[in-house]
Amino acid sequence: MSDTALAAGETATVTITFSEAVTGLTTGDFSVANGALSGLNSSDGGVTWTATLTPSANVTASSNLITLSNPGVQDAAGNTGIGGTLSGNYAVDTAVPTIASVDVPAGVQYNAGDTLTFVVNASEAVVVNGTPRLALDIGGSTVFADYVAGSGTTTLVFQYSLQPGLNDADGITVSGLQNNDGSLRDATGNAMNLTLNNVGETSGVRIDTTTPTATIVLDTTASADGNVRYTLTFSEDVSGVDLSDFTLISTGSAQGNLTGLVQIDARTYQITISNVVGSGSLALALNDTATGINDAAGNALPGGLVGQPYTQSQIQGDPEFRINPSIPLTQPGVGTTVEPIQTSAPPSLFTSPLRPTPLFEVPNLGSGIPPVGNIFMRNGALAPSYIAQVFASSAASLDIGAATEASAIGGSENTFGSTSFSALFDGIAPPAQSDIQLRPGLTVGDSDQNAPQGALTLAQQLQALHEDEWRQVSRLSLAFEQMAEPTSKV
Repeated sequence: MSDTALAAGETATVTITFSEAVTGLTTGDFSVANGALSGLNSSDGGVTWTATLTPSANVTASSNLITLSNPGVQDAAGNTGIGGTLSGNYAVDTAVPTIASVDVPAGVQYNAGDTLTFVVNASEAVVVNGTPRLALDIGGSTVFADYVAGSGTTTLVFQYSLQPGLNDADGITVSGLQNNDGSLRDATGNAMNLTLNNVGETSGVRIDTTTPTATIVLDTTASADGNVRYTLTFSEDVSGVDLSDFTLISTGSAQGNLTGLVQIDARTYQITISNVVGSGSLALALNDTATGINDAAGNALPGGLVGQPYTQSQIQGDPEFRINPSIPLTQPGVGTTVEPIQTSAPPSLFTSPLRPTPLFEVPNLGSGIPPVGNIFMRNGALAPSYIAQVFASSAASLDIGAATEASAIGGSENTFGSTSFSALFDGIAPPAQSDIQLRPGLTVGDSDQNAPQGALTLAQQLQALHEDEWRQVSRLSLAFEQMAEPTSKV
């Protein structure tokens, strides 16, 4: 026999040789195990005969013989053969390996980067050459799980790594097995029947490679009196949401505390900011990384989301000391640079942030401080006394020591010129001499020659005080004691 191990689709040539030429030999004289002979003929006059052995289909048999019944032949003298003749042993394996079943991944959700593993269970051991592949239908797209292991066994392993953009909400489908220019054969060489049988249930093998999204909306109706509330809504069901996933972005002096997280449903949450104080704005922001928020397939929520700012009312007060206007919020990750807040220069150490109006035009400076004019009141009225004339005199002329325009104050009162007192209260340094003297005023062309002309001395004015004016003088004296030696301004 030309081949003693026959597989499906194979044949062998069987040669029969007699001791002399014979006639009458037919295929009916042969008994063939797991096969059949055809094409019996002799090319040398009947000594040597050949035939083709075709094994039976779907047979696996390691021991097989062909038996010749010799009485069916005779030589030229008419002698017939005696008994029978056996061939050598041959093996027949025409059973093609088949796919008994296909194991599929567990019926859960998978996302991008996950690996889907399939196991093809063969009816017999299969030798793999090349890279056969298993075709999959995922959401209308055909992809292929490549062979990774199992040659020489009955279990062949195929795997596919999910790529972004693939989605299948109702389960994948295993379409078929392909040689892909390789081969799948048993030990005899029989090619595997690639028809899929008993494929596992795949309706639960759902693919979701789409990352969830979210929106943060300021709840203006519930934000007041030191509390601010935001509503966070996701595009799909998520898990892993907690307060540590959020931070506050503020401008100015505004600040607050994240104090409340309430889950409304699988997609909606409410976040409360309490103890909101200061001036400026507050905004709820989702952290850029490591939030731990994922959908059911494990897709992580991208961070960097910022909600609408809540503006805290400006604190009323001195305009010179108010916080500068808020800087608009910018969303993280868009490449913009937040400039630092530019504060105004501090007020001068030599000026008051609240400059009062002239001494006698404001009767009360506020904060419980009595008006300085009380020192100079005349009988409790807002009319200047003699001493008040010193301070009320015009300091328009900065040339101390020069005479000023005369003024007639109330017919019976005298006329007073500028003094070093008025210069002191106007911020001008007095003369260097230690004694403060009144400057002489101009003589009024009055017909009364007995009335004092020019500025009276301080002693003369003090002597003219009435008894009820000494209380103001005492206050003036205390004020003088608290005054430091005046120095010239630079």
